[in-house]
Formats: sequence, C-alpha cells, structure tokens
Amino acid sequence: QSVQIFDSRFKTDKNLSILSTFKDINSNYKITRIDNLINTIVVTVNEINASFTIDKKELPANMRFDRTLKIEAIHIPDNAKIKFFFINWNKQD
Repeated sequence: QSVQIFDSRFKTDKNLSILSTFKDINSNYKITRIDNLINTIVVTVNEINASFTIDKKELPANMRFDRTLKIEAIHIPDNAKIKFFFINWNKQD
C-alpha cells in the first residue's frame, strides 16, 4: 500500500517535502536504491518507507534517455527537485 504526496504541506520527520532537492534527501537519509525509469528516477529510502520521484529533466542531458544506465547518487545534481513522493506501508491482516 502507498500514498502519493503532491502537497508541499506534507513533510517527512526531517522536513523534506516536494519543495526539497536531491541534496536534502542525500543529506538526511540513507538512500537504499535508485531506479532508472522512462521519464523519471525513483530514489528509495527504506528508513522511512518512502520513494522520491525526480524528473529526468533534472539530470545531465547525456543521462536522460539511456534506461540501461545505472544511476548512482553521485550522478544526480544536488539541486534536482523532487517531483512527488510516495509513503509506503504493509497492509496487516
């Protein structure tokens, strides 16, 4: 289960919101995984059960179109903006 956050009023425990940047994520949380999708990258932080989506337009031009490229934290500009994020949880029966 998950909920998608588009509203800047919602913040994580360390005040990250959709107004934050990749640097804010990287400085405050341990990044678990980075997924390279068609138009976005998804930065997963298991510590808070969240996934932050960043538009590939925020990446250098040479990294936007190759879906086979393994994107790492050092490839993402500090000022890359969060497009939206998900908070995930496991449904208990």
